[in-house]
Amino acid sequence: MWAVWFCPSVITISSLLFLFQYFNLQGVFGKELDFGTAISALYYLAYGGIFSYIDYRLTIRTFCLHTSSKYTITVKTTKIQARFPLEEGNTPVRQIDGVYYKLENANPTGSVKDRGVSYQVWKAANDGFTKFCISSSGNAAISAAAYVSLTGGSLDAFVSPNINKEKLKKIMGERVSVHIVRKPISDCVKFSKKTGAFNLRASHDPSGWVGYTSVAFELDFKLGKVGSVFIPVSSGTLFYGVARGFEKMGFIPQLHAVQTTSCNLISRQFDQDFKKSKASLADALVARTTPLETKVVSYIKKSEGFGWVVSDKEIKEAWEYLYANSLDTSYEGAASLAAYNRALRRKFNIREPVVCLVTGRYYAQDKPD
Repeated sequence: MWAVWFCPSVITISSLLFLFQYFNLQGVFGKELDFGTAISALYYLAYGGIFSYIDYRLTIRTFCLHTSSKYTITVKTTKIQARFPLEEGNTPVRQIDGVYYKLENANPTGSVKDRGVSYQVWKAANDGFTKFCISSSGNAAISAAAYVSLTGGSLDAFVSPNINKEKLKKIMGERVSVHIVRKPISDCVKFSKKTGAFNLRASHDPSGWVGYTSVAFELDFKLGKVGSVFIPVSSGTLFYGVARGFEKMGFIPQLHAVQTTSCNLISRQFDQDFKKSKASLADALVARTTPLETKVVSYIKKSEGFGWVVSDKEIKEAWEYLYANSLDTSYEGAASLAAYNRALRRKFNIREPVVCLVTGRYYAQDKPD
């Protein structure tokens, strides 16, 4: 007799839970998520591991759930992680004239840095760190200020006197000390060694690239196999993380490193057709050395991609084109389109579909005259 009551009740409850989770998946991934995919995704959730609802949300937010185990779920819910409600990742993809743009300016603090920094801060805080430091051209420090504040910790940010003044305002905070110095990277390293603060400079942190793998996961989920990805490169951490993400899935598209005529440690190994300049409109692409150089170059060659050096004229033209299409981006984001246009002019064999990473929002000082 109990079976007559129990079985229908279980089915009813399960159905209600499924519908509840389905509509939450719709909220996470957007309306393009079809019902069949949702069933597969929820099946993976149920049998890939036992998660609480909050763990489910945080796991999807951080690494982007897919219907296959090729996207490894490695996040475990902790008290520290539960303080991170900013919902970075799952950014939109927009198509303009046949080119896809991954809009990382839609992240909580306005740049792709939220993906990497959120993971770094969460991991370090979980290891007991309460004091952090970072050297940055702007966006990473803005992100660090936001995420460190969620842990209740303190941040010392080392920036150049040439930092964009609007970005500097965003970094300021109650538990943030800003050091305007001529050598931000080395001064930050010294500070870290002296005080024991956790250095959040991504290229110096073994886990600095991990959060960026989700860019690859999301592109694969929303577009399927992409042909080429154009990625603005400074220290190369974003590029390396995206490459590792694609590699995890067993397929690496053409990866194109984008740098400027002012700073081009990696791209000049491929593209020598440019005139050196002292500065660039894309003032966030400033790393002149990086421990990831060899690894980034290796992935460019392995993927049959290229390194592109773009001029201010090319960047400005790309920016104006995107602005005319109601896509506001920093010059760094526009540089990815500038590199794609450069590749077209060179008649490079570009695989389709093409994705350009729009890595951040624009600030008033970045805007063209």
